[in-house]
Amino acid sequence: ACEEGHFLKVKYLIEHGANVNHFNHLKNTPLMYACEQGNLDIIKYLVKHGAKINVYDKYHNTPIMIAYHHHHFHIVKYLME
Repeated sequence: ACEEGHFLKVKYLIEHGANVNHFNHLKNTPLMYACEQGNLDIIKYLVKHGAKINVYDKYHNTPIMIAYHHHHFHIVKYLME
C-alpha cells in the first residue's frame, strides 16, 4: 500500500494490527517505500505510529537516503526534524 501511495489502505492495515516496521527480504520497510514514492502524508502517518527512521535496508540505505536519492527533499527535511 505504501509503495502504491494508498493512504487509506495504509491506515486500514495499521489500524487492524499491521506491523509498521515489517520488512521484506530486501529489509525494506513501509517507510522506505513511502520515502521512495515521496508521499509525505503516508510518511507522517507511519512515523506517528512508530515507524523507525534509523533502519537500514539490504544495501545499507536508510529512509532518509532513499528519499534523497529520489529527490524528495521535502521528505528528507521532515525526517531530519
